[in-house]
Amino acid sequence: MTYRKIEQTNEFRICFKEGVRPVPHLLESFGEAIRKISGAPDEYHEELDNHPLVPPMYPYWSFKIGFGKQDMVVIYGFTDEKVVLYDVGTHEQVYRR
Repeated sequence: MTYRKIEQTNEFRICFKEGVRPVPHLLESFGEAIRKISGAPDEYHEELDNHPLVPPMYPYWSFKIGFGKQDMVVIYGFTDEKVVLYDVGTHEQVYRR
Protein backbone atom coordinates (compact mmCIF):
# COMPACT_ATOMS: atom_id res chain seq x y z
CA MET A 1 0.00 0.00 0.00
CA THR A 2 1.30 3.43 -0.92
CA TYR A 3 0.67 6.21 1.57
CA ARG A 4 0.22 9.87 0.71
CA LYS A 5 2.58 12.39 2.27
CA ILE A 6 1.01 14.39 5.14
CA GLU A 7 1.42 18.19 5.25
CA GLN A 8 0.09 20.60 7.89
CA THR A 9 -0.66 24.30 7.70
CA ASN A 10 0.45 26.58 10.53
CA GLU A 11 -3.18 27.09 11.57
CA PHE A 12 -3.65 23.33 11.81
CA ARG A 13 -0.48 22.91 13.93
CA ILE A 14 -1.62 25.56 16.42
CA CYS A 15 -5.18 24.18 16.73
CA PHE A 16 -3.89 20.59 16.98
CA LYS A 17 -1.47 21.51 19.76
CA GLU A 18 -4.18 23.30 21.74
CA GLY A 19 -7.17 21.03 21.12
CA VAL A 20 -6.12 17.50 20.18
CA ARG A 21 -2.71 16.77 21.68
CA PRO A 22 -3.79 17.23 25.34
CA VAL A 23 -6.71 14.76 25.00
CA PRO A 24 -5.45 11.14 24.73
CA HIS A 25 -8.52 9.65 23.03
CA LEU A 26 -8.55 12.44 20.41
CA LEU A 27 -4.86 11.92 19.72
CA GLU A 28 -5.39 8.18 19.25
CA SER A 29 -8.47 8.70 17.07
CA PHE A 30 -6.56 11.25 14.96
CA GLY A 31 -3.65 8.86 14.40
CA GLU A 32 -5.97 6.08 13.25
CA ALA A 33 -7.88 8.42 10.94
CA ILE A 34 -4.72 9.82 9.32
CA ARG A 35 -3.43 6.31 8.59
CA LYS A 36 -6.73 5.51 6.89
CA ILE A 37 -6.97 8.77 4.92
CA SER A 38 -3.36 8.71 3.76
CA GLY A 39 -3.59 5.10 2.59
CA ALA A 40 -7.07 5.17 1.04
CA PRO A 41 -7.12 4.35 -2.66
CA ASP A 42 -9.90 6.88 -3.30
CA GLU A 43 -11.53 9.87 -1.63
CA TYR A 44 -14.18 8.17 0.49
CA HIS A 45 -13.38 6.15 3.55
CA GLU A 46 -16.41 4.36 4.95
CA GLU A 47 -15.23 4.07 8.56
CA LEU A 48 -14.45 7.78 8.85
CA ASP A 49 -17.59 9.06 7.17
CA ASN A 50 -15.42 11.64 5.43
CA HIS A 51 -17.13 13.88 2.93
CA PRO A 52 -16.56 16.86 0.65
CA LEU A 53 -17.64 20.24 1.94
CA VAL A 54 -19.95 22.63 0.16
CA PRO A 55 -19.12 26.22 -0.86
CA PRO A 56 -17.60 28.34 0.53
CA MET A 57 -15.44 25.51 1.94
CA TYR A 58 -15.25 23.50 -1.28
CA PRO A 59 -12.89 21.82 -2.39
CA TYR A 60 -11.99 20.81 1.17
CA TRP A 61 -13.12 17.61 2.89
CA SER A 62 -13.78 16.77 6.54
CA PHE A 63 -13.86 13.85 8.95
CA LYS A 64 -14.53 13.58 12.68
CA ILE A 65 -12.24 12.33 15.40
CA GLY A 66 -13.22 11.39 18.93
CA PHE A 67 -16.74 10.87 20.18
CA GLY A 68 -19.52 12.52 22.13
CA LYS A 69 -19.07 16.07 23.40
CA GLN A 70 -15.33 15.95 22.78
CA ASP A 71 -15.44 15.10 19.09
CA MET A 72 -13.63 17.36 16.65
CA VAL A 73 -13.67 18.00 12.93
CA VAL A 74 -10.57 17.86 10.72
CA ILE A 75 -10.58 19.90 7.51
CA TYR A 76 -8.26 18.64 4.80
CA GLY A 77 -7.54 18.50 1.10
CA PHE A 78 -5.69 15.92 -0.95
CA THR A 79 -4.08 14.97 -4.23
CA ASP A 80 -2.77 11.61 -5.41
CA GLU A 81 0.53 12.35 -3.66
CA LYS A 82 -0.37 14.19 -0.45
CA VAL A 83 -2.94 15.06 2.21
CA VAL A 84 -2.91 18.66 3.48
CA LEU A 85 -4.39 19.29 6.93
CA TYR A 86 -5.90 22.78 7.17
CA ASP A 87 -7.85 23.01 10.42
CA VAL A 88 -9.07 21.05 13.43
CA GLY A 89 -11.50 21.97 16.20
CA THR A 90 -15.05 21.58 17.36
CA HIS A 91 -17.75 21.88 14.71
CA GLU A 92 -18.51 25.44 15.87
CA GLN A 93 -14.83 26.48 15.86
CA VAL A 94 -14.00 25.10 12.44
CA TYR A 95 -17.05 26.35 10.57
CA ARG A 96 -16.92 29.86 12.06
CA ARG A 97 -13.30 30.62 11.15
